[in-house]
Amino acid sequence: MSDTRKYKKDYRKWCLEKKYLNENAKHKRAKPGQVWWSKLGTNIGREQDGGKTFERPVVILHRINYFLTLVAPLTSSEVENLNPSSYIVLKEAKINSIVLLLQIRVISTKRLTRFIEQLTTSDYTIIIKKLSNFYKIHP
Repeated sequence: MSDTRKYKKDYRKWCLEKKYLNENAKHKRAKPGQVWWSKLGTNIGREQDGGKTFERPVVILHRINYFLTLVAPLTSSEVENLNPSSYIVLKEAKINSIVLLLQIRVISTKRLTRFIEQLTTSDYTIIIKKLSNFYKIHP
């Protein structure tokens, strides 16, 4: 599959949006296991981004502090050619979602725009266990 998208990436528009977020958005009090719409922007190649609206749902994996959080993007699309250990199909979420563990990143809480839902403890625990195994992170 090529990196060609169904939409044309508009990096200039994303830069203006990012500037606006930086200057005007408020930090959010996100908690682990919550799902939020987030302004992930326009990214390069196969990096998960927010499409034409720059937004994509993300699950909060870890709250670093009030300003930063570790997230994993969600998708509702089929995951092609991915190692099954690199994603999780949520079983109990309100929205049809696949967690992309290979695309985790730290973002500003200013990027979070709208709360969607709190995942069940079961779904969140599965994500954290699979994430630990995927990145070989163990206590």
